[in-house]
Amino acid sequence: MPATGVSVSFEEIDGNDVCRVDVSESSGPVFARTPKSPKTADFFVRMGNSTRQLMTDEVLRYEKEHWGLAD
Repeated sequence: MPATGVSVSFEEIDGNDVCRVDVSESSGPVFARTPKSPKTADFFVRMGNSTRQLMTDEVLRYEKEHWGLAD
């Protein structure tokens, strides 16, 4: 199933091929299942140029700050 809110483009910059992936902000939390833990849903956020998995208390804080959830 294709992801919604995702666009992929390819460009050549200084003789190098670059793949650019743009992802629009979601209107609420989105959880992912990974091959390492297919039975649990994990929450990840982008921070700068890296991706970080949040622990439960961090997820609740993040939800409240970004979407006004988890009171």
